[in-house]
Amino acid sequence: MPGTLLIVGCGYLGEHLLRLAQASGWRVLVTSRSPERCQRLQSLGAQAIPCEVPHPGDVARLPDAAVLVYAVSLSTAEHLGDSPAWLSGLQLLLSRWQEQPSRWRRFVLLSSTSVYAQNNEKWVSESDPTEPISLSGRISLQGEAAAQQARDWGGEVVVARLSGIYGPGRVVYARQFREQLPLLADPNGWLNLIHVEDAARAILALVDTRQPDLVYNITDDEPVRRYDYWQALSRWLGLPIPPVQSRPIDSPVNRRISNAKLKRDLGLTWLYPSYRMGVPHSLALTSAAATGL
Repeated sequence: MPGTLLIVGCGYLGEHLLRLAQASGWRVLVTSRSPERCQRLQSLGAQAIPCEVPHPGDVARLPDAAVLVYAVSLSTAEHLGDSPAWLSGLQLLLSRWQEQPSRWRRFVLLSSTSVYAQNNEKWVSESDPTEPISLSGRISLQGEAAAQQARDWGGEVVVARLSGIYGPGRVVYARQFREQLPLLADPNGWLNLIHVEDAARAILALVDTRQPDLVYNITDDEPVRRYDYWQALSRWLGLPIPPVQSRPIDSPVNRRISNAKLKRDLGLTWLYPSYRMGVPHSLALTSAAATGL
């Protein structure tokens, strides 16, 4: 379906999506709040548009495109009144879309598996209840509900629920190990991850596919208990495991996210089906970049 793809909020994941989409023949437009970030994205061949998403004037000036991917980072530290910028910006975009449905043919919302609150260690699929406990999960679910309402007036919406994204320069818990900061999590809880390159490939498939379903989990094949992950990371980094301060009351969620629907519908196979492959590779690339190799 290559045409024009608009990535709103082109950060770490968005940059990987940009590269893949360009290689697949898409004309890619991106937005960022940062002028410096816009310059970098321009250097990658994208048309970069400075945009403060919750600002009505900026949103009104966004160009038409075949597909819009809402990839703004959800930060609960940024608020507009009582609503975070992520949700305010999303609602504004959806409102403009309803006023002018021809602006974008498909709207892909990047959400989070934090919308699931199961704590029974079982596998969780897209059909399971969403009763989030965390603030970020509740905000994500509000955003999903707003996006899904677009289907009432004929808008084509796809929701991608992403698990923890990692990759070069962004390995989960690596900073805590290097700085020996306390690990504030239940060591027996499950960790659900996805390599940034595989996440971008899955999103591009949702952009490209003819008739996607409404909601998909994007996560790898092998959830891992945190302590097992910490032991592996300790070996790979050559560093001791930092002090563990288990606070199960603060993070009661304990579930394994299933990707069966995504792989069945889209026929995807992962480059990094497990943290066992993806994390060492990411650490090696991070080290090489730091030493200039």
